[in-house]
Amino acid sequence: MTPLGGYPGTDDQGRELQSKRNRDEMLEDFIAAYTYLKNHKDCNGKIGVVGFCFGGWIANMMAVRIPELAAAVPFMAVSRQRKWCHRYRPRCCCIMENSTPCQ
Repeated sequence: MTPLGGYPGTDDQGRELQSKRNRDEMLEDFIAAYTYLKNHKDCNGKIGVVGFCFGGWIANMMAVRIPELAAAVPFMAVSRQRKWCHRYRPRCCCIMENSTPCQ
């Protein structure tokens, strides 16, 4: 939310602010951050992402768009996780629903 002034202070205000951004533009911001980290002199090349809720969608999409991503751990991402996993075939896909593997 940096382009809109940063985190406003509460989750409710944050959700309102987030709704003003395009999700694909936010994904591109995260991909740019990955590229920045990967090229950083102190990076060993192993980069992963963890996301909750909308961040889970970001984690999934980064796994799709960046094959060399070391790990992606989405929590509460989208309800169509199983379909996503079968369509994109990530290296290792473990989807849990109600604490039961559903793959």
